[in-house]
Amino acid sequence: DATVSKELFPGHKSFRKSAGHEKDTQAAHNRLKLSIALRNLTGSRYQVVQGYPMPGFNVLFAAEYSF
Repeated sequence: DATVSKELFPGHKSFRKSAGHEKDTQAAHNRLKLSIALRNLTGSRYQVVQGYPMPGFNVLFAAEYSF
């Protein structure tokens, strides 16, 4: 059944914060980009799809280098 009960999926809020920095290197076309993302800052427990819980608080670091 496509209808979803509010008892199964109560409302939730997920707070995120992200930041990044981009730096051109000495070579004209090289670029380094670093970023960090903080997800689910409150550690809320919720499911978007029944039976598949979303992760709690987590941190994502990323580095991208292009040349």
